[in-house]
Amino acid sequence: MLDTERRQSQAPLRPAKGESPRSRRKGGVVAIGQVSLDVRPGEFVAIVAPPDTGKSTLLSILRGFVSPSTGTVEHDGDLVTDPGLARTRLEQVGLTETAGLYPSELSGGMKQRVAIARALALDPDVLLMDEPFGALVAQTRALLQEELLRIWDRTGKTIVFVTHAVDEAIRLADRIVVMSARPSVVLEVLPVDLPRPRRMVDPGFAELHERIWGLLRDSL
Repeated sequence: MLDTERRQSQAPLRPAKGESPRSRRKGGVVAIGQVSLDVRPGEFVAIVAPPDTGKSTLLSILRGFVSPSTGTVEHDGDLVTDPGLARTRLEQVGLTETAGLYPSELSGGMKQRVAIARALALDPDVLLMDEPFGALVAQTRALLQEELLRIWDRTGKTIVFVTHAVDEAIRLADRIVVMSARPSVVLEVLPVDLPRPRRMVDPGFAELHERIWGLLRDSL
């Protein structure tokens, strides 16, 4: 069982008071509508939305790679405007033995572990993850989900995790942000009140899955 007590020393990630970040227009298309969201310190939040609806754009805004056309993003009272830097921490993700390998010699799962190591490198308060396991086979994906939860539990990081897979969001997150089709807005923020580790056969899993899928389906 994971220790789910959250660390309170970190500051939340949130839009500035009274403002909501909105993505830039591209070719006359607004990828994201008005979005207002607080992420609490040490929380694991998943963002689920239909395909091609600005999920990655939202993460880019949170990272500081893209400036919103209106509104701002704050972390610990500071505006988020610049991306951070990274260095490798292979031992934390079980890849010490691969330190001498070239990227072409790594498997898909190993490459994702390296990506997590890069994200952990400077010990950031917040990890922003954009469908990191989407291209992996089911067995490798399940193993890395378990590994990510162990790292999150051990480090107390705040994680914002974008995924198109509803079952993955339910397995991982404390709360799930369900977003609509473009221009994407928050439809509902759902707490996941299920004990970890979670399985699809657990009571409540299927019910929450159907509720989220219904929200996504109705927004298309």
